[in-house]
Amino acid sequence: MIKINLEIDLPMVNHMFEMISVVIESMEDQISLPAWLPSNDEDLRIEWINGLKDELDQDLNYLVGMIKDQEFGQGILSIYEDAAEGIMRACSAIRIRLRNSVLSDIADEQLENGSIKILSLPLDQQQAYSCYLFLAGLQSVIIHELDPECEEFL
Repeated sequence: MIKINLEIDLPMVNHMFEMISVVIESMEDQISLPAWLPSNDEDLRIEWINGLKDELDQDLNYLVGMIKDQEFGQGILSIYEDAAEGIMRACSAIRIRLRNSVLSDIADEQLENGSIKILSLPLDQQQAYSCYLFLAGLQSVIIHELDPECEEFL
């Protein structure tokens, strides 16, 4: 079990949860990126994609469950390691969806290095980018807790 310490304003948590919920709804019955298999076996492809969808649903449920936890953002939160890994995958899936939709006209480099002047963006992109950064920060905290020697993502 890992413990993460998050101090986040409750209105901010609620706002991020609303945004994340909208993105999750847009992902219903889809995976984040096109699936490619080195096989022409249609049954294998369908089963593999269905497995990915099921895993993504479970990962998204971990993330939603964590955010809905009354302790989220109010200090120390304990998370099982398998749930933590699922939460990181869910964060990635949502960030990919944001990048490929609302944030599609912003270069990946700008999204990742934080060089964007957020107030210069239209409101929908400001909100999406805030969510993108929030999820990136959450991933960083979890990565550091899973591997305290990992400094690359901090």
